Amino acid sequence: MTSVIARGMFFAAACLLALAAVPARGAESPSYTAFSQGRYLTALKLAQEEAAQGSKEAFTLMGEIYSEGLGVAQDFTKAADAYAKAADLGDPNAQLSLGLMVAEGIGVRKDIRLAADLFERAAHAGNPAAQYNLALIYLQGKGRPADEAKAAEWMRKAAEAGNLQAQYDLGAFYQYGRGVPIDKTKAAEWTG
Repeated sequence: MTSVIARGMFFAAACLLALAAVPARGAESPSYTAFSQGRYLTALKLAQEEAAQGSKEAFTLMGEIYSEGLGVAQDFTKAADAYAKAADLGDPNAQLSLGLMVAEGIGVRKDIRLAADLFERAAHAGNPAAQYNLALIYLQGKGRPADEAKAAEWMRKAAEAGNLQAQYDLGAFYQYGRGVPIDKTKAAEWTG
């Protein structure tokens, strides 16, 4: 089961990297309006102006534009730099996105402990994808000491927040007694 979950982590990381960075509040700013309209160069210019005023969401948007190569050449180093600035300002979406890049060594030096720290910060802020990735960190014992009880705790939080992969994996935790007592009823409830 661990190998299935481990493979899921890397697949989830690739998918989440593309989807995780855009905060819900973003529609309030001109840069996010331009972004949502597909005017990526305008969005980048506006985000740079907003970032100069200290907007963490603007830095996150810049990271998204560079990581996806939207209107600009894809540049993971610039993406990581922008995400790092937003993460330092407390943006959970940037913390998650940077954590995924750091976990895989995309645009930055690979450092699973730093990735775990970033996931933990975003997880405590309520980001379900970060909660899921932190659960996997504890399950695998990379970046944090292996701790199936903590893995199950974070997996439950992610599952309760609606993360579908976490729901399925939590069911497997209950099925096999990984960090929780074996409970076939709960396993069936979470796996559907």
